[in-house]
Amino acid sequence: MQNEKEPPVEFANRVIRQFVDNFYGDDRGVEPDDYTQIRLVFRRLGGNWYDLCRGSVPQLLLMVRVVKAWGKR
Repeated sequence: MQNEKEPPVEFANRVIRQFVDNFYGDDRGVEPDDYTQIRLVFRRLGGNWYDLCRGSVPQLLLMVRVVKAWGKR
C-alpha cells in the first residue's frame, strides 16, 4: 500500500493548503467546497498543475492570485 499513488485531487488540496497557510496562517479554515472552487478557478484561468509542481513562475503567480482572491471573500 505504501507505493500507491495519491489521487491528484488530494495532492492539489495539499498544495492549496500550503498556499493558504503561507498567506493566512494555519488557523484559516478551508472547507471542502473552498478547495473545489480554488482548483476550478485555477484551471479556468489557464492553470496547469504539472507546471505548478515543476516550479513554473507564471503558474505560481497565478495560484497566488487565486488564493489571495479567495481569501478576500
